[in-house]
Amino acid sequence: MRYKFFVFINNKTVLCVVSSFFIFKIFLTLHFLKTLSKRCRNESKKHVYYIDMDELPKKDFKKVAPSIRTFASDMADAVRGKQASVATIAHAEQKKNYRGDDIIRALDPHPHRKSLVVGIAIVVLLAGGIIYYAKSPATPSLKELAGVKPAPQTFFIPNTYKDIHIEGFIQEQIVGGIRDVLIDPTLPDGITNLQILEKGSVGDVGVGVGRLFILIDSHMPSQVSRNVGKDYMIGSYKTAGSSYPFILFRVSSYSNVFSGMYAWERDLVNDLSGLFNIDTRGVRADLPTKSFIDKTIKNHDARVLSDSAGAEILIYNFLLNNSYLLITTNDAPITELETRLAHIVPLSP
Repeated sequence: MRYKFFVFINNKTVLCVVSSFFIFKIFLTLHFLKTLSKRCRNESKKHVYYIDMDELPKKDFKKVAPSIRTFASDMADAVRGKQASVATIAHAEQKKNYRGDDIIRALDPHPHRKSLVVGIAIVVLLAGGIIYYAKSPATPSLKELAGVKPAPQTFFIPNTYKDIHIEGFIQEQIVGGIRDVLIDPTLPDGITNLQILEKGSVGDVGVGVGRLFILIDSHMPSQVSRNVGKDYMIGSYKTAGSSYPFILFRVSSYSNVFSGMYAWERDLVNDLSGLFNIDTRGVRADLPTKSFIDKTIKNHDARVLSDSAGAEILIYNFLLNNSYLLITTNDAPITELETRLAHIVPLSP
């Protein structure tokens, strides 16, 4: 990532330098053309001669026979008429020739200094722009963003996010890592969402439903895995000092998922006991042999697995017109999750 950023900065700097070079070349070219044009005007003035008509002798042109006039003849007449020398005429001509330039110099005694100041200012501004642009942070591409910060595995905004990286770990370690976060007593109140991540070709990526339940050695039926889509949410709901883990799926086919859950019931407690920290030892050793029963919980039809003392161990039910499947250990998350799903704008369609 740092190498890509370094190359990106160098590319920007090269672009700025090249652009600045061409802009400065254009400025120098315009300045050169302006100077050349002025020199051409001055050179043309050196070859134009003016004769003060008031200094020429007054003649009766009616009595003089017309003849071809040349500059040499006019010069001779002027010298004879007023006894003026050639130097006097040249001096008078020089005064006329530079009268316009004298006015310009009076208005701007240092015309070249202004052009120099403007040129220096342009160079300084371009150099400052290059430094600022080169040191500004590069805008990452969408591909880089997707690798660095994957899309959250959730349907709404939870109270807390927790990331769990599972690459390089075996099944027991993955299950134990997830369980430790779900039952962490330091979790804040509300809903904590676990992001299950692993390294991909472009960075961290979210682990899909099918892959995750294979990694934890689950017996999730294909009827369930194929019809809950790619979206799911593993989290914990903490209230009154107690935390209740849950898994929430989006359902694409209620009938298929419902029949698949019936088939999964015989393995469900074994598959999720590690994640949900369900003790299946001692008096609860017979939990895997017990059956789920129908039960109405908070006005929801649910399937419930209870221990011999009647305590609820596992619950699954469908929310929001069978659009979501919830698996949890207590009825506390049901109302909270349904409320958030119904009233908070989902993050994913």
